[in-house]
Amino acid sequence: HSFPTRRSSDLSLVRFARLFAEEFVERGLRLVAGGTDTHMVLVDLSGGSATGRTVSEALERVGILANKNLVPHDPRPASETSGLRIGTNHLAFMAIDDRDVRELAGEIAALVTAMDLGRLPEQCPAWRRLGEFAAVLTAVGDRPDTRWPTDR
Repeated sequence: HSFPTRRSSDLSLVRFARLFAEEFVERGLRLVAGGTDTHMVLVDLSGGSATGRTVSEALERVGILANKNLVPHDPRPASETSGLRIGTNHLAFMAIDDRDVRELAGEIAALVTAMDLGRLPEQCPAWRRLGEFAAVLTAVGDRPDTRWPTDR
């Protein structure tokens, strides 16, 4: 990896969000508007057990920031929500690549799917792996010479 420049980071913002969107859709998650043209992805969780609040809180417990968000015609109250919003601002300034972003998105999708089926986050292997990813990111920050723990 090379250290990202400001220009490359600006370009990565949307590319990484689109990679998140593609991976989420490939894994069966629904997106508001079907995708993204910005640095954010909004997952529609309506109809399942997982809520924006429960998933964002689970991700926060392992060190990944996401937000609950209302979706159009949301059947849940604003305190719970049926939307999960994920942004790529911080990732775009890190020495990671498309493969890393896809892997992170895949683990988040696996967690959402498990929680949607009523499992607790702690019962999902993806939750533990997400914690490992977040710990590595926190430890290395923007250093370009360190890889995520992708060999499992």
